[in-house]
Amino acid sequence: MQTEPFQVAGGLTISQLSPADSAFDTAFCIALTGHQSASAEVVAQRHSIDTMSRSSGVKTSVFLASDLANVIQAAVLMMESPGRSALVYLGPSATGGPTSALLLEAIIGHSKKRKLNLLQTLLQTADTRRARLIANLQFEYLAELIYMDCEVGNSGTENINLPSQFRLQTFDEECESLFLAALESTYVDSLDCPSLTPLRTAADAFAGHKSTGIYDPSGFYVIAAEGNPVAILLTSSVIDRSALEVVYMGVNATGRRRGLGKSLLSLAKRRAFELGLAQVTLAVDAINMPARRLYEKSGFVERARRRAWIRCV
Repeated sequence: MQTEPFQVAGGLTISQLSPADSAFDTAFCIALTGHQSASAEVVAQRHSIDTMSRSSGVKTSVFLASDLANVIQAAVLMMESPGRSALVYLGPSATGGPTSALLLEAIIGHSKKRKLNLLQTLLQTADTRRARLIANLQFEYLAELIYMDCEVGNSGTENINLPSQFRLQTFDEECESLFLAALESTYVDSLDCPSLTPLRTAADAFAGHKSTGIYDPSGFYVIAAEGNPVAILLTSSVIDRSALEVVYMGVNATGRRRGLGKSLLSLAKRRAFELGLAQVTLAVDAINMPARRLYEKSGFVERARRRAWIRCV
């Protein structure tokens, strides 16, 4: 149900709506597109958040600013994930002015009550106005992310040959400690968003990874040697797109320069092929040149770029 308005300023009422509220769809459209009409893209996005809510426990809400005539002036989408983090989407109605600042301040206050750890938002690379807005609210620039795709094709049928000392294991709850250890070990000297590492625990990060896309534990893998993890691959099916996402991939110091990164990508392609998906997709920090070279050699091509900003709550 709709929360009681918790902030009134400049003739505007700031409220929060959940998907169960009758006005949510209108607010959701405004948050995504800046207007009230529901395009095919908006309908697909709404289906996506409903699916994530059911499968992964993601909690979606819209924070909106309404005038005295109860007309929505601006709206911001918030998607809270397990792992004490949330993604904030600043759409066309959140232009970077005072109303946008009021909405973000309300989200920050709500996040503190929810005991969240991190807020994240993604901006177009040339979006300096919103960048100034969030910087004034203590968001910090994290990284420029490059989104890359690879067509699976026949590459999904290639054999994956690991050296004899390595063993591949899929996830179940009994081996969660192995996966957490794998995450922690691959963070060491990582070039992918390194400033994010000290801001969250491996358990929080893992919970967040599990809430991405359509979670299936059979798509989570660890490569171990003598019981010690050396590499990890976490994948999930993308909602409303024929693609498998590499949610996280890492190789620790023990496993580097042994071809394990290439093997993990081949494993992702094989899983996508077996699921009947056309592509594998991933994101990489622009400064991580070794990973970018590996992805390009493996057939990935750049699709888009976004700048990630985060705020500790």
